[in-house]
Amino acid sequence: MSEEVISLEAVSFAYHRDAPVLADVGLAVASGEVLVLLGPNGSGKTSLLNCMAGLLHPQEGTVRLCGRDIRSMGMRDIALKLGYLPQLQTVSFEFNVLDYVVMGRAPHLRFGKSPVHSDYRHAEQVLDRLGIARLAESPMDRISGGERQLAQIARILMQEAPLILMDEPTNHLDYGNQIRALRLIKEMAAEGFAVILTSHVPDHAIWLRSTVGAIRRRGPLVTGRAEEVLNESLLSELYQENISLHYLADRGHCICVPELSELVNGVEHVSKDRTEERKC
Repeated sequence: MSEEVISLEAVSFAYHRDAPVLADVGLAVASGEVLVLLGPNGSGKTSLLNCMAGLLHPQEGTVRLCGRDIRSMGMRDIALKLGYLPQLQTVSFEFNVLDYVVMGRAPHLRFGKSPVHSDYRHAEQVLDRLGIARLAESPMDRISGGERQLAQIARILMQEAPLILMDEPTNHLDYGNQIRALRLIKEMAAEGFAVILTSHVPDHAIWLRSTVGAIRRRGPLVTGRAEEVLNESLLSELYQENISLHYLADRGHCICVPELSELVNGVEHVSKDRTEERKC
């Protein structure tokens, strides 16, 4: 039986008293499980991750990390149990990629100690796994946004924490690297990590065959297996657009298809009108 890594019990959070962001959220994630948080912009996905990471403190409820109330844990204790990839992360100093990734070992080092050869060797293996070994000596501030995102994922892997939180991990990645990042997340779950990520693409949850936490504009958090809770009604409610699900028999899964005929036909209509104008 998988061990519960994080649980939230009746968690409520608000930046302002009269404007709650999260209300009575309850969920649990075990080792080897992937949870994808879905919801529109401003629904509270990042705030929920920050509560899980101990960066925000709920006004009500409890967050338990590996069985302990996260409010009773120090920063080093949290870092040993939890790795966090935020949406935006800046590098203030000119670290090269390898040194930046090795810093992920910091929670495991005693005060005043430096990384050793085995730490650098491990970092090189992680970079190779992510397909960016060629960037090891490149300055972090001189690589592309997508490459920087992969380096940040590598640094999180170096922490070897049982729980990994990722806020839009496919942000800045091209289509191929998005697929490879999702494949890596699937592999991490198979290795026993618990992974919680936010996404604006519901297909990600379908591809990962994950658990879903859907944060609606109104009403409680909807949780369950992707294939059980992601239906056309919920998706259309979340994103305020007509979205249908289509099963691809040769792929063995569904895809989300938005209603685009009006958009496409509108573009075609405008194009024809402009063609006629040029003829005149």
